Amino acid sequence: MQMLDINKLRNAYNVIHRMSQNRHPFAEEELSLEVVQSAQVQEALADAAEVIAVYGKIMNLVSQSTSFKVAPKTPKAVKSSFVVEQDDLSRLQPMTEATNITKLVKYINDTFADKEMHNLTTVELGR
Repeated sequence: MQMLDINKLRNAYNVIHRMSQNRHPFAEEELSLEVVQSAQVQEALADAAEVIAVYGKIMNLVSQSTSFKVAPKTPKAVKSSFVVEQDDLSRLQPMTEATNITKLVKYINDTFADKEMHNLTTVELGR
């Protein structure tokens, strides 16, 4: 039987708790769809599912007849860093109204990011 990883439990709790309060789990900003879909949050949610499954087995809450199992971790595809070439910047159109940084980052990602590239985050933009 798998052991309960206390670090995964703490991380899972922190992520889920902050997200339940509409807060970014790793930064001081509001929760957004971009954050929910980020690799870091998805990994923490996968850890949460694993912790719950292990806890269920330990507490004998799950009968042997169910298919409640700990899914094996699948290797993640390696994505390249977010990069925009100088020539591509002409694709950005000026925004017509005031916006916040989360919407600006979403606009930049919608314009430039592809499936092989990590999305730009508000934290990276602020550096």
